[in-house]
Amino acid sequence: MPQVFVSSVVAAPAEKVWATIRRFDAVAEWLPFVKSSPIEGGGDPTRVGCVRVLTQTDGEVFREVLVALSDAERFYSYTFVSSPVSVRNHRTTLRVLPITDGNRSYIEWSSRFDIDPEHEAQLVDLMNRNFFAGTARAGRENGARLNCGRHLVFVGRARHSVRAVVCRPTRRARAGQDQPYSCDSR
Repeated sequence: MPQVFVSSVVAAPAEKVWATIRRFDAVAEWLPFVKSSPIEGGGDPTRVGCVRVLTQTDGEVFREVLVALSDAERFYSYTFVSSPVSVRNHRTTLRVLPITDGNRSYIEWSSRFDIDPEHEAQLVDLMNRNFFAGTARAGRENGARLNCGRHLVFVGRARHSVRAVVCRPTRRARAGQDQPYSCDSR
């Protein structure tokens, strides 16, 4: 099961960042590739079980269901109801943590899923473009780091090019040993 981890430091307090992203329908306000993201039936965008219809600027449409939300821990998780990319066992979590050294926040975005190998690169590229564009818009500075198992990988940003790391469980992970993921740069 591939996993993608992306993290960034934002020059704003965690409370402010969380207030910006906590509503499940708010992604159109902070992700530049999202044209619209209303909740089906006009429901409460913070109610677990609500479904957003995310339409990208390229016309691709995703239906996503909110499966967890915690204001105390500043995170939410969702999965696909339908997607132009055929994934299985998908779950994405977006989390905001305070950085105690200054008025900054740590944003972590992680996703795991099963996908046919021929579609993996397409989905990883989509996740990269989308999340990095959103964190840049939210005030991301310099570069970003991807957490890959026990390793921290720096991801540089040269104008608009971004690299990512895809992590897959290894045999050691299944045996409960160290270094549970094998990571490839994209």
